[in-house]
Amino acid sequence: TRMFQTAETFGGREAMFYAKDSQMVPLSGGDLARMRKENRHDPEMELAIFRSASWPYYGYPDVFKAREAGAYRIRFSARAVRQLRDFSLRPAWDSIPMNFRARKQSGADVSGDVRVTGETFDIQPEVGIYETTILLKQNETFEYSLLGLPVPRAINPRNAPLYYDFPPMPEGGHPGVAFQWLEITGPLDSETWPPASHQRLFGELPMRAAEKGTLPIEL
Repeated sequence: TRMFQTAETFGGREAMFYAKDSQMVPLSGGDLARMRKENRHDPEMELAIFRSASWPYYGYPDVFKAREAGAYRIRFSARAVRQLRDFSLRPAWDSIPMNFRARKQSGADVSGDVRVTGETFDIQPEVGIYETTILLKQNETFEYSLLGLPVPRAINPRNAPLYYDFPPMPEGGHPGVAFQWLEITGPLDSETWPPASHQRLFGELPMRAAEKGTLPIEL
């Protein structure tokens, strides 16, 4: 229950919910906050998302942001699903493409650079484990970006508050992805030393630890 910052997203329950045993768990924002405060996380819960990452949207994990710029490994378990009218989950008929986007923790009104990072996956109806490496700037996070799915439509009725309406359910249910768990590792050390960036800047210069002065190295 830390895989998504909030208990729901724009578009309501049809756009995103937590599930257990393939059935929606009706968590409110208060419920989710209490679970996190008391560290009561049910490993059988899934995060199910049924919408694309177009505005208005912010779909990043709770708490995490990059403490420094670099490469981060994302490893996760997921399956492609269909949401039925009773908010139950069934295996999808086709795979669902998705990737991740780097961004700031800025809510729906995006500030700064939002960009795709890492590879694009075809999530299969059977539970599978997927892995990629993403590049983040300091203090950035990442969000789930499911491709080709609906986006809620803003409805601004006269003399009533704005709300977001999710498109009608197609025959067979809303397609989406259910995530079982997600791991983040990083920043990752370079697999070779010196890395390519160091070699491009300094070539074969004979660098060594400084014997005097204030700089850490000398030539």
